[in-house]
Amino acid sequence: METNIKERLIAFIKYTGLSQAKFEKRIGVSNGFINNMRKSIGVEKLENILREFPDLNREWLLYGEGEMLRENGPKTADSASLSEADYSGPETLLMRIIEGKDAKIEELSRRIGELEAENRFLKERHFRDRDVSDAGSAVAG
Repeated sequence: METNIKERLIAFIKYTGLSQAKFEKRIGVSNGFINNMRKSIGVEKLENILREFPDLNREWLLYGEGEMLRENGPKTADSASLSEADYSGPETLLMRIIEGKDAKIEELSRRIGELEAENRFLKERHFRDRDVSDAGSAVAG
């Protein structure tokens, strides 16, 4: 059976259990993007899909070659203790999605800490500058 990228992408979405709308939101495209796809997919959109779903086999999506899921997907340090035999099919995909989300949460938590530190620094500088300005006004007055 001949399939195109759109049909393979729809098959993958069904496999994940996500609605098309949720899938589209996760990859950063507008609602209806998949239904309106023609013959191909842009490089940026492809990169977004593969970043969000690292188990998806790029060759399968683009050319229909191989299996839908990559055999040796990316691993994280936290997943090293989990045996690949412990999970199969959708469970493996879900575990990797969770691991990806955990990594993103860790990254965002780190960034929040950096921004909080920068915010404290700016507040301290603001109050220090204001105190100096107030002291200068008192001397001049």
